[in-house]
Amino acid sequence: MDHRVKPGGDEVIEADRLSPSLVGKRAVLKLLQRAQDMNIKVRKIEVDAETADLLEARAAALGVSVAALLAELAGNEPILPPDLARLRAQGEGPWSPESLAEDERRLAEFERTRMGVPWDEVKTWLDSWGTPNRLAAPTPRKL
Repeated sequence: MDHRVKPGGDEVIEADRLSPSLVGKRAVLKLLQRAQDMNIKVRKIEVDAETADLLEARAAALGVSVAALLAELAGNEPILPPDLARLRAQGEGPWSPESLAEDERRLAEFERTRMGVPWDEVKTWLDSWGTPNRLAAPTPRKL
């Protein structure tokens, strides 16, 4: 993530790259979304239009709110549901050393081979689960 100050003193934060492990943690982000939908105080934070468009597009691609996306990027544990907060604090579940090592291994493999599946294809495939027209898993290819 790039953090800089534009001429005129406007602060800009660009989320130009999201960790692949973030995309792999779709279930965690969905739970963050549910936590955001609960009775939480809301504050307005202003960003330039380009950054707002980028954040909204990334959040929509992940199926979460901008607030949940930013909370995950900031590592905001307090909004995690209690069971996930406990797992994170104890280094278990998606935060276990084994899980994190697997994320690191898969990222290194992707960086080496550039083999993968675009998120929109994965999302379409996942959305077909539980329907009469379940799709076959997308085939990885060089990206």
